[in-house]
Amino acid sequence: MQKITEHFIWEDIAIAELEKKHDITAKAKRDGMGDEPPSNAESFSVVENEIKQECETYVEKHSSKLRIRLANIEDNQSKLSTYLHQNHFEPIYDKLKLEFNQKIESAEKEVKALKEQLLILREA
Repeated sequence: MQKITEHFIWEDIAIAELEKKHDITAKAKRDGMGDEPPSNAESFSVVENEIKQECETYVEKHSSKLRIRLANIEDNQSKLSTYLHQNHFEPIYDKLKLEFNQKIESAEKEVKALKEQLLILREA
């Protein structure tokens, strides 16, 4: 199977470009002088709505790319899982487990023999 090496890159949002495009400083000053929107309003000004929309578009664009990327990873993982099952992964695991258990048993026998020798030496 092939290793996945590409990574998803979330591009930085160009804040300076956004500020310049909407001339935020000048419009904020003008809106503030005209109390637009009123401080007790629950809605945004026209400029705020434009910026909000651009930010939502930016997030949606990257979210869509990320969804595609994650779907690709999931597909690759499924293929790998299928590949492992088709290529007898279980017997490999069983063989390793058997070898491990044999080594444990062998080590236990050695420890038991050493313990018996220690007891004999203590009695002597």
